[in-house]
Order: sequence, then C-alpha cells, then structure tokens
Amino acid sequence: MHIVVSYFPGYLTCFVNGHLQCKTRDLQGDLSNWEPEYHLLLGNEWVGERPWHGRLDALAIYSRCIGADEAAAKYLLLSGDAYP
Repeated sequence: MHIVVSYFPGYLTCFVNGHLQCKTRDLQGDLSNWEPEYHLLLGNEWVGERPWHGRLDALAIYSRCIGADEAAAKYLLLSGDAYP
C-alpha cells in the first residue's frame, strides 16, 4: 500500500494508492509544542513490547502539503505503473 497523509493548517487529507480516502477540516494544530524527548514511531511502540512484523519500503517527510495530483503521481512512480 502507498499512503500519503498531508496536512495544511486546518485541512488534512489521506490518499491510498493514489486515491483520496479522507479529507477533513476537523483537525487543527501543528508540531510546535513537541518536546525534544518526543519521538516519531513507525511500526511499534516506544518500549518495543509488541513486535511489528510489517515492512516499510520507503518513507518521505515533506515540509509542504501534497495535493491529489502529486499523490497520484508518486503512487504511479513507486508502483511501476508509470512506465507501461
């Protein structure tokens, strides 16, 4: 699965395999209140008590919003469907 979650102040979108799955204006905020001891975790909890048996092939973090066209293009590029 290719997942893109994008946030612009007051507007969150989620794309799965290049298709919009969720959009909401219900979430507000930013990361300005994160403390140095906060961690970004993927796949397991901080203490590692419950091993995650999944796999992450790639991770990209951008400092900008990703729109529908770009999310679809990124999916096509990474899925190999961009080159018939």
